[in-house]
Amino acid sequence: MTPSAFNEAPPPQAPKAAARAHWVLLGLAALALLGLSLLQTVLRPVGAGASPMAIELLVTAQQFQSHLLADWQAVDAGHCGLRGWGEPVAKPNFGRLSCHLLVDSALLVPGYIGLLVFFTLSLGCRLGLRGALPHLLCLPAVAAGMADLAENGMTLRALEQLQYFVLADAAVADVRMASLLKWGLLSVAALQLGIMAFELAWRGRRSANKLADKPARLLPAALLMMGASLAWAGALRFEWYLGLQLGMLLAAGGLFALLLWRLWPVLHAAAEALPVEAARRD
Repeated sequence: MTPSAFNEAPPPQAPKAAARAHWVLLGLAALALLGLSLLQTVLRPVGAGASPMAIELLVTAQQFQSHLLADWQAVDAGHCGLRGWGEPVAKPNFGRLSCHLLVDSALLVPGYIGLLVFFTLSLGCRLGLRGALPHLLCLPAVAAGMADLAENGMTLRALEQLQYFVLADAAVADVRMASLLKWGLLSVAALQLGIMAFELAWRGRRSANKLADKPARLLPAALLMMGASLAWAGALRFEWYLGLQLGMLLAAGGLFALLLWRLWPVLHAAAEALPVEAARRD
């Protein structure tokens, strides 16, 4: 890749293809936002101030059982551990955790993994990457999503063992292993996405050609994604739950900044069209 390649505008897309890409991007963002909203409101842990990530890095079955009883056991609740959703369950009700994992697997995981893949391919195209390389760069994000789904399944298996059989430390260790793999892969995916955004922003600042999407606007997204990667790496090293949450906040900010950058040409064109349309009506 030569520096002169960055002085050229990205290859133009057909209007229909660009419109489809925008709708795909908005759909992925809506999917992730809907899942996150449900997980943080109606399906949040029962315990006051409890975090869903508290059960991810536990070591023993005793710790797992203690966290479930304190954070996820609902009283006088029906389906999904929610009052008013069916008849109250007499036995210990951990339906809130089951529904939490279901929504996480069906909405949040496809949403945020889809966004990571979309932006990796988009930045790779603008950086001039060709062949299989852009798709290979998507592997950490896809593998993180698979590890997240595996973690949810292992958590459900551990919950089933706790309720109907005997919970073994090995089942909790499986959850921990899948969680460590997920956060490690997300750290790699966020780091490489941040590096790609930073490189495009830096080359765009030095470019004589003013691209419509202005790569310099990628700098905040690049810093946020690299910060998320460092936060996750530090959290895994020291098993710091607040570091995992900090990384999630930084990554959410980075993805939002990338979303604004990707949709900026559309928003700018719509804003410019408003005065023209108003003048025609007058």
